[in-house]
Amino acid sequence: MSVFNFQNKTAVVTGGTRGIGRAVAKGLLESGAKVIVTGTKESPAWLNNYPRAQHMTLDFLKENSLSSFMASFPPEQAVDILINNAGIHIPKPFTELTQQDWEDIMRINIIGPADLINKMIPFMRKNVSGNILNMSSIAGFIARPGSTAYSASKSALNAFTRSLALELAKDNIKVNALCPGTTETDMVKEQMDEDRRKHFLSLIPMQRFALPEEIAQWALFLCSDLNTYMTGQTVIVDGGATIQ
Repeated sequence: MSVFNFQNKTAVVTGGTRGIGRAVAKGLLESGAKVIVTGTKESPAWLNNYPRAQHMTLDFLKENSLSSFMASFPPEQAVDILINNAGIHIPKPFTELTQQDWEDIMRINIIGPADLINKMIPFMRKNVSGNILNMSSIAGFIARPGSTAYSASKSALNAFTRSLALELAKDNIKVNALCPGTTETDMVKEQMDEDRRKHFLSLIPMQRFALPEEIAQWALFLCSDLNTYMTGQTVIVDGGATIQ
């Protein structure tokens, strides 16, 4: 049974069809929330098990996608929680990154979330409360080869989070960022061979990757009524990888 209570709350979770986003969406749903789950593809089968879930298409790389998404929001729509989880990583050496790679990474990881937040703020101001959580990464703090554009986007997201928290504090809207370390998602499993996996595990004092559900618990806390005073923070959950 969940320790969180999201009864009568409405949440939007971008990139919520798989990985950490799916774990967050499920956690919210199982704690009583109505959840709008966005993705760039068809609605996943697991959503059929949750009557309070709604799937909507949102693709930050498509020019009219955000406008179409917002057109389905009636003026009286309540939005209590926004979790910007959609993200992209194109692992390449710096000299091999194309202009399009840079534009796609920045569009999905920082510009798109900022645009969506701007659209959601009026709905939260009506409630005189709200929680915005930007899913960042420890890549915003530590350097690894092949991650220049990704790290730049996550560092920007962290700085954006702090500045936005200052602007929205007077509206009782809290803004935080959650920075997971390597997490046992389908994408990580697909991208890592055994040697790469062993290398990344060697960098983590706890000697294992995070489970999506472990990251989701922190996301739920930051967006719950249990968090009454934390805003503008970047919370690192990485098994100790960044303390060495």
